[in-house]
Amino acid sequence: MFGDIQKKLAELIAQDIYKSLKNLPAKLKELAQILKRSGQGLPEGVLLEFGRRFELAISTSRTDGYGKWKDGPNVVTLKFFLAATVIEYIKKSSGPTGWTTAASNAATGLKQIALVGGEQAFNDLINGVIPKLVEIAVAESVGKFHAYAGKTGFRVLTKTTDELVAEYTSKDFAPAHIFYIALGTEEETKVQYKLATKLTKKKPPIEGLYFNP
Repeated sequence: MFGDIQKKLAELIAQDIYKSLKNLPAKLKELAQILKRSGQGLPEGVLLEFGRRFELAISTSRTDGYGKWKDGPNVVTLKFFLAATVIEYIKKSSGPTGWTTAASNAATGLKQIALVGGEQAFNDLINGVIPKLVEIAVAESVGKFHAYAGKTGFRVLTKTTDELVAEYTSKDFAPAHIFYIALGTEEETKVQYKLATKLTKKKPPIEGLYFNP
């Protein structure tokens, strides 16, 4: 599923990293320096492996919560993921050397591993920038249907955004970094995408946002 956005992902990583060295968090700044010294972007194997895990995180994890909106006489329910859910899944599934294994298939990757200081250091470095990669991948996936089980799949409905979310039935709302998601067939998720585009920008929810009970 990730092939269609891999090139754009790589371009945006380069733009974000190369143009903002002074303002980057420590891990991003360290990665930027490594990429500059190696003269290359992230190895293709790392991007492909990230894409595979990004898809698995969404297709195999339970959504974190929902909100309900009024749409004429109808009530529309939109589900969301915490960005942290996807981030943690990708990090845990990488294991202690997953990123170095993916990078080692090319000379560029081997060079970057050496520049960082070894396999563990490279793996830790990539894990440190997963939040940024997830933010980019979510943004580039908005509106696109990704099939993973026959006709069933998912469609990212929005970019990551900070919204107020509470535990089910609670009134203690607090900011959470989320993105809306639709699971189902291509047609079902297309309907959800159109509704999300209209409702989340113009109307507050009539219920929620709540974490799943």
